[in-house]
Amino acid sequence: MLLKSMVADLFDHDKTMDADRTVEIYETLRHRNPANIPLPSGSEPEQHDHLTGILGRFDALLLDGYGVLNIGAEAVPGAVGLLEAAAREGVEVMVLTNGGSKPSAMTGARYRNLGLAISDDRVISSRDALIEGIAGADGPIGVIDAECALPDDG
Repeated sequence: MLLKSMVADLFDHDKTMDADRTVEIYETLRHRNPANIPLPSGSEPEQHDHLTGILGRFDALLLDGYGVLNIGAEAVPGAVGLLEAAAREGVEVMVLTNGGSKPSAMTGARYRNLGLAISDDRVISSRDALIEGIAGADGPIGVIDAECALPDDG
C-alpha cells in the first residue's frame, strides 16, 4: 500500500506533491539503498570478471541497456554470450532503460539487430512508466509555459 501511495504521489494524482513530500518519500525508501544494507554476518564482497560466473545464483537479471548491453550501435563485448548463458540457465533477463524517446518495441528490435536476444516484452522504459502513470491521471498532468521557446522560433 505504501508503494502504491508513493506512485500516486510521484504522478501527483491528488495534486499534493511538493518538496517536503518528495523528501519524505526519499527518506522512507533510504533504507533500501544498497549502501545502507549490511552484508550478512561472515560474508565478504565477491568480485567476478563476468556475470556468467554467478548466473546460477539468480532467477532473473535486471540490466540497464546503455553501457551494459550496448554502447551506441555496438553490442558490449560479452553481452551476446551473457544472454545466451542466461537462457541456458533459465535466468530471466529484463532490460530497464531511461531511453524513452522510442516505444519499447523499437528498442527491442534495435537490441535484436545488434545480435542481442531480447524480446519486446523484456524491455521496460521510462516511456512505459510515463504512459502507465498518465493512464491513471484524471486531470491535467503537466503545463508548458506560454513563453517557452518553440522549434520554429529560430
